[in-house]
Amino acid sequence: MSFLMTVLVAVKALRRNALRTALTALGMIIGVAAVIVMVAIGTGARASIEQQIRSTGSNVITVNAGGGGFGPVRQGQGAITTLTDEDARAIELEDSNLFALSRFPGYDRWEDSSRVTYGFDWAYDRPKLSIMTTIGQSYRLNNRSSIFPDGTGLADRVSDIVGRTRVRYGRFIDLTHRFRIDKDNLAFRRNEIDLTLGGEQTYIQLGYLRLNRDIDEAVEDLRDKEELRAAARIKFAKHWSVFGATVLDLTDESEDPLSVSDGFEPVRHRLSIDYEDECIALGVSWRRDYERIGGFRDGSTFSFRVSLKGLGR
Repeated sequence: MSFLMTVLVAVKALRRNALRTALTALGMIIGVAAVIVMVAIGTGARASIEQQIRSTGSNVITVNAGGGGFGPVRQGQGAITTLTDEDARAIELEDSNLFALSRFPGYDRWEDSSRVTYGFDWAYDRPKLSIMTTIGQSYRLNNRSSIFPDGTGLADRVSDIVGRTRVRYGRFIDLTHRFRIDKDNLAFRRNEIDLTLGGEQTYIQLGYLRLNRDIDEAVEDLRDKEELRAAARIKFAKHWSVFGATVLDLTDESEDPLSVSDGFEPVRHRLSIDYEDECIALGVSWRRDYERIGGFRDGSTFSFRVSLKGLGR
């Protein structure tokens, strides 16, 4: 077959499947554009950081704690001798990092001593019922002062007791309970329950979190709180579904003196409608944030999502 005949056959095939051709071309354009944008952002960020480093000198970089204050009087840079949580994030002991080699990957902190971690796993598995439990504790091998603040579960040589229990009944019920128990008085410092009812297409999720860590008010990242979460997804047609979620702040002044909640304040609402078939997934969503969280500002946000599927087939 000649080159010209090959080109003609290819053009006819593309015209015969116009929709798939257009979607494939759109996916290639989006992919190439995304790669170009990411490379440009990375190059620009690296150049900016290098410029800032060069401006401080080529040999020494000094990191100082922020300036302190007494009433309206500022004490200037370096008045505080230790870095705050914005610079060295605190960490809380929980079931997910109990046996981890590094309990805070990505943070500029490290443990300054060896430790022994002990616990046990228990599992019960039957055709429709599954129960899994993990519980454990850590012990530091030296008695030097800890870098962790009181209330994180890691301040003393012997840590608090943490664990997780998960119960699944078929594919309809999934219940998970996470906890942290104070080693001294056996009080629950963390109590979290997540429940899912339903299948993959239609389900209801309920969650409750109570943190009673009694941590100093200055440690903002680990303030006590109590919240309720709820979400649901309903598939009402072959390719259509609707999703809704809400988070409510149940914290009051008795739990956190710095809280502005009256015991029942909305934190976030979300509502979306989605379409998905073998070739494409589309979605329109609305999100309402009542407080600034991470990169999300308070207020309403609308978004449109497009995902092309099967382009490599």
